This record gives sequence, C-alpha cells and structure tokens, in this order.
Amino acid sequence: MKKIVPDPPENLLRKFAVPAGKSLSTAILEGLVPIEEVLSNACHFMLHAYTDAYHAHDTCADVEVRQLMGASMRSLEIALGQADALVGALRQVPGSGFGAVH
Repeated sequence: MKKIVPDPPENLLRKFAVPAGKSLSTAILEGLVPIEEVLSNACHFMLHAYTDAYHAHDTCADVEVRQLMGASMRSLEIALGQADALVGALRQVPGSGFGAVH
C-alpha cells in the first residue's frame, strides 16, 4: 500500500539535544535544529489535519459545519502550497539539506 502521510515527527528539541530553556526558534536560528526537519514536521501535522478534516467533512450532516470545515481545508491547502514553495526555494540554496529536484 502506498504511504500517504510521512512517518510521525519526532520531538525536535529532544532529537537534537537542545539545551533546556532554549526555544525551538532560537535553536533553528543558531543552527542546532535544521530548518528541513522543522518544515517536514509542520507538513506532517498539516497533512494529518487535512486528512482528518476531509473525513469529518464527508460524514458531517450539519451544513454550516461542513462549510466551515471546507474553508479550513482550503486554508490548509494554501499553507501546504506555501510550504512546497519554501521547499522549492530551499532546494536552490547551496548546502541545503533538501537536495536537488529529481
């Protein structure tokens, strides 16, 4: 069966042994946590949210709730598109962990 959603994300602060009290944003800025890992985790959670919303939307009988869920799903589609654009830009940065497009 084809895998649709990537493997579950890890706790990045623990994975990269970020000192206690240091925020994720500071750890990224200081190069302790690769931006590639953060973007991968963000995309993972957005895909889960979209999938859950899609299934809930299909089973919901309340028209107003369905409309609200549809709007939320469109927002997630935009966010995923922007994340994809960011990946495309980062692939062009020398030394980026994203590698070349094949």
